[in-house]
Formats: sequence, C-alpha cells, structure tokens
Amino acid sequence: MFILSRTFICSIYNSFKIILHHLHSLIFWLCIRIDIFVQFNGRARRREFWMFVLFNLIISILISILSYVIGVDVSFIGGLYSFAILLPSLALCIKRLHDVGKSGAFILINFIPGVEFIWFLILVCTMGDPGENTY
Repeated sequence: MFILSRTFICSIYNSFKIILHHLHSLIFWLCIRIDIFVQFNGRARRREFWMFVLFNLIISILISILSYVIGVDVSFIGGLYSFAILLPSLALCIKRLHDVGKSGAFILINFIPGVEFIWFLILVCTMGDPGENTY
C-alpha cells in the first residue's frame, strides 16, 4: 500500500475546499429542482442540464476516491449510483431536447455509431428556442 505524502494530502484538501465553496449553491439549486427531474414533459434550459452534469461528475469523482480509500470495488458503488440517476438523467436529456425544439425520440440517435456523442453535444450546447414550443 502506498503512503500519501503530506503535500499531496494538502493539495487534495485545498482542491476540495475550493469545490465545496462553490458546491453550496449547486446543492441548494439541485434541492429546489429535484422534484421535476423525473418528469419527461417540459423543457430544461442549458443551465439546468449542465448543473446536473457537473453535480454528477463531482459525485462520481468522490465515489471513486472514497472507494479507493475504503478499498471497495468502484464498479459496485458507481453502478449503484448510475442506476439511481438513470431515470433523472434520461428525463433531463429529453427535456433538453424539447428546449431546442426536438422530440425526445431524438435521444435514440445516441445509438448510431460515429454520430452519437458529437451530435448530442451540439444539441445540448445550443441555445433553446425562444418563446413557446410544442413541448
């Protein structure tokens, strides 16, 4: 087992301190919006989508670090978390597609090899349609 140096631990601590400083508003925002994460109708703005992605990225990193420190296989804990956020992630992606004027069925484009990620990334980064749309 390798021993962590003091400078390495201090740098990790300072990094987490900076992240936690900004995480307060993120957690507050997510607690307000958590009730609508499993609804498939409506629209999701870019900020709502990217805040959800950021929150999941931070949680995934923390799970990886925690599982390394504890000595548990990361795939078990990560799999549980992935299963827990599957439905909210799917709902949010569909609502983001609604915001840019596309049907939720366009999420199936992610299964086409070579096109999937780039096309979906372009869609979620574009500004939503102004005013009312059919969704």
